[in-house]
Amino acid sequence: RRSSDLKTFVSPGTTTTYTPSGLSDQLEKVKELTGKTNFYPDRQAPKTFKYRLPFQETQQIELTDEERTTYQRVYGQEVKKAYEKILVPLSYSNSRAAESTAKKLSDAESAAREKAKNEILKGRGIK
Repeated sequence: RRSSDLKTFVSPGTTTTYTPSGLSDQLEKVKELTGKTNFYPDRQAPKTFKYRLPFQETQQIELTDEERTTYQRVYGQEVKKAYEKILVPLSYSNSRAAESTAKKLSDAESAAREKAKNEILKGRGIK
């Protein structure tokens, strides 16, 4: 993924610029120290995603444009909130601290993705 991934979140039908107030520079520093990029947020909401309810088969749903916009809004807000908590208090003067930070960022990105998916599933009455 590229560093511009955090800078721009694209909603279906509308392009908006997300300015993370210095978070991009901090993410770049973590990337330089670790070589990892798996914590960069997705630039667009997915067109489909899979989910599984307890005791059921895995299902795939296709998102409407409105759902993709909702997904991206929820995902972007969650990523920003989590990244600000993780990045602000930490120093990345060494690669060991940066490795730990990269793991926390990756976990936060995954949690934001799951929250966005759950929002869509709730909207469809599935959860």
